[in-house]
Amino acid sequence: MAVIGFIGSGNMGSAIINSIAKTKKHKILIYDINRELALQVANESNSMSVELETLLSDSDIIFLAVKPQILPSLYKDLKGRGKKWISIAAGVSLATLKKNLGSDQIVRLMPNISTEVGKSGTALCATGETDESFIKESIAIAESFGSVYLLDEKLFGAFVGSSASAIATVFAFINGLALGAVKEGLSYSQALNIVCSTTFGALKLLESSKAHPEELISKVCSPGGTTIESVTLLENSGFKGILIDSVSVASQRAQQLEEKANKENQ
Repeated sequence: MAVIGFIGSGNMGSAIINSIAKTKKHKILIYDINRELALQVANESNSMSVELETLLSDSDIIFLAVKPQILPSLYKDLKGRGKKWISIAAGVSLATLKKNLGSDQIVRLMPNISTEVGKSGTALCATGETDESFIKESIAIAESFGSVYLLDEKLFGAFVGSSASAIATVFAFINGLALGAVKEGLSYSQALNIVCSTTFGALKLLESSKAHPEELISKVCSPGGTTIESVTLLENSGFKGILIDSVSVASQRAQQLEEKANKENQ
């Protein structure tokens, strides 16, 4: 049974720890500068809270689950350990990790907040030297908390715009529809349940039909009916263009933050 060590047990780290623990395929060690938090997460996941040196010595795979600005203070302890590394540190590139860890066995993951319910969309990339077996192992680990997308690292910004950040857009969309129903007389709790059910149904239909979204829209739009009125308003208001732009600005900001993080992590 491989031993996975987690440096950091905050919101995302703890969500991943809990998901991996449920598979019962790995022993998990946790180190966090906040010992109380590490102990709490360890108790919840049937894992062990340990000192950093113990984790570095005993782990086969080490997750870097700390904020990117914390990494520079850790590199001197991490470098040259001969370990396999998985990083979820936002914006810290493979090249920066490779240089500061003294290793070429590195996988970079970018999950989203749905990790908390095991439904994350997670981007994955690795150094060119990373063993294929480690990449497959990392994919299996990431699949314990959702779907995995193998992407070139240069596309991580696009992933941020369409997933990691876009999940907030989805929440805003759902909230807006619910508020519209409130305006027309429903209670917010009724409206939210209805909108969530509709959203879930739409996703299942899109997934099962394999149809283009525009094809499904045309099926719902009856001549002179209610749906075409709604769709016309969205089109005239630039709804689609706003969504396109929202992905672009998040993607561009992700690239800016990555450049900044890599300068700080040199």
